Amino acid sequence: MMGLYGSTLADEYKTLYQLLACQPETLRIYPTVILKGTDLAQIWGKTGYPCITQEEMLDFCADALCICEKAGVRVIRLGLHDSPGLHENYVGGYYHPAYREWWSRDFICVYCFVPYKRKAPQIFK
Repeated sequence: MMGLYGSTLADEYKTLYQLLACQPETLRIYPTVILKGTDLAQIWGKTGYPCITQEEMLDFCADALCICEKAGVRVIRLGLHDSPGLHENYVGGYYHPAYREWWSRDFICVYCFVPYKRKAPQIFK
C-alpha cells in the first residue's frame, strides 16, 4: 500500500525494492484511499494528509510499473476496484475509478511521446 500517513517517496521506493527482493511472480499496487469513519480520515481532516501529491503518486506508479517490468514481475492490479461503497465513503487519497488506465494515459503521453517534459523513470537513467 503506497502513500500511507507519514511516508515519503523515498519510503515507497524502499518498500518496492524490498518487495522485489522477495522475487514475487505478481504484485498489486494500492495507493492509499481515505474512507469515512477511519483513523486516516480523522488525520486527513486535521492535517490535510496526504503529503505526496496526486501527480507525484502517478509518477511513482509509472516508475514502479517500469521497475517491476524490468524485474520480470507482473503488476496485476494498480488501485482499488471501483464500487458504489467506495464512492459513498471516499474522502481523500489516491483514487480514480480507472487508476491504471489514468496512469497509462499519462505514461504514454509523457514518457513515450514527450520524454523531456518530465523526469524520466529511474530505470531509464
